[in-house]
Amino acid sequence: MKNQTFKIAVAQSNIDWTGRKVTGAHNGTIGIKSGELILQDGKLTGGNFVVDVTSIKILDVTDPATNAQFWGHLASDDFFSLDQFPTATFVITKVTAKENSAYDITGDLTIKGITHEVKFKATVNNTSDTLTATGRITIDRTWYDIKFRSGNFFTNLGDTLIYNDFDLDVTLTATADHSAQEKELITLALENYYFKGIYEGDLSLLKQVYYEGTLLFGDVKGQPYFKTLAQYFEAVQNRQSPIDSGKPFRGEIISIDVVNSIAVAEVKVKMYDFNYHEFLSFHKINNRWVIVNKMMSDTNV
Repeated sequence: MKNQTFKIAVAQSNIDWTGRKVTGAHNGTIGIKSGELILQDGKLTGGNFVVDVTSIKILDVTDPATNAQFWGHLASDDFFSLDQFPTATFVITKVTAKENSAYDITGDLTIKGITHEVKFKATVNNTSDTLTATGRITIDRTWYDIKFRSGNFFTNLGDTLIYNDFDLDVTLTATADHSAQEKELITLALENYYFKGIYEGDLSLLKQVYYEGTLLFGDVKGQPYFKTLAQYFEAVQNRQSPIDSGKPFRGEIISIDVVNSIAVAEVKVKMYDFNYHEFLSFHKINNRWVIVNKMMSDTNV
């Protein structure tokens, strides 16, 4: 199964909001701060986004002074308490694919630090590099401690009553995060060639992941360490492999950071009586990720 991550393009994404009262309605927009959507075999399976609530705009009130007054009221504790809660979040917890590009979405929406489950229908379309998603979330504002002029909490409001439900029409545009795919390729290289090659003492595997001009630097038992790749391969060939020694061995990936054709992997290797903490510099050459520099330190010292 193929997993793919799409990063939300915040400049091309937004939320249109509509709130209604007895005498009419107000509408505006709210910006997206960040987020991502996850696809598996081309189908939406998860994701999340962060809303910049401080970016809220009122579009139907055109008088600048009245608009500013309205915005200040929305920012107050009567509504969104923006000083304390500048962001809101939505995290997908369940996705059911329907016909064509339709989905039923369930997720946790957090506003003013209060989280409730919401459900809505969405439409998602994607190519290999771009994804668009739209959906309407209808919310009872009182669930999030927004009670101003709510008929649930105040009586005799007359035509000043504000309805509890408001709509969020979400439009997301996202682009494929190719770095996630490259991280997967580097992970495979580390697991299948680097760790396994060290464990088995197999030069044929190690040669798959090292660039021929790689240099190795660091310290072992507190002493400076430097080897050319040829010197390192000779040492591997002449020593007892960890698998034959019967001693514990473990290779662990801490992190992988990718920028275009370069990457750095932080790993830990426990072998023999050593615990190595390593930084491996990768470069993508001829469409293959290879180690071009290795820095290591024996942390048992």
